[in-house]
Amino acid sequence: MTIEVKFDTLKVMAALKPKSGFRGIIDRISGPKASPIELVLQYFISLVFVGAWFAYVRHRELSWSTLQIVLGVFICWDVVGGAICNVTNSAKRWWHRSSQEAYHHFGFVAVHGLHILAISWLFYDMDWGYVGAYYGYLLISTGAILAATPTLQRPVATIFFLGVLFINFYWLPAVPSLEWFIPVLFLKLIMSYLLSDTLHPSKE
Repeated sequence: MTIEVKFDTLKVMAALKPKSGFRGIIDRISGPKASPIELVLQYFISLVFVGAWFAYVRHRELSWSTLQIVLGVFICWDVVGGAICNVTNSAKRWWHRSSQEAYHHFGFVAVHGLHILAISWLFYDMDWGYVGAYYGYLLISTGAILAATPTLQRPVATIFFLGVLFINFYWLPAVPSLEWFIPVLFLKLIMSYLLSDTLHPSKE
């Protein structure tokens, strides 16, 4: 029995080993063994969203600089693609493999503060209140989700996600045409990424 368990573990580890080269980069983002349809959903559909948003921005004839548009396009692609990617089975297996600890997950979320900083710099005249409010809320929500028991992580994440929607709509309204940024960023991180999608039966 022990030999069989070890053999199964080795097979799982081998399946999660990224390839080399360009495919290895994809493996480290989407997870090794990602199916073609998963990759299409992540990369092609995200480009559809980016194209639709870019067309909307151009239609409104906003007085944005080239840098603002380029940054907006990149962040839109990253957060939309990430929100889709992080809920696929391949990404869940990769990002929630046994070697990943809570501090790895916290660090992954924390680095996305650069998104908030960049948006504030280019669209809010470097509003530190905006940065502090959303980044602080992101770190608090991440800590609470990681600290929650497995059976409570999903409802805790949902509560924090609903909270950020209220903040985005009523407390710190977004720049026109960027209304999607905060909700999709939090969708990517606390709803798609942090939750492992593992079912944990109640012990009651």
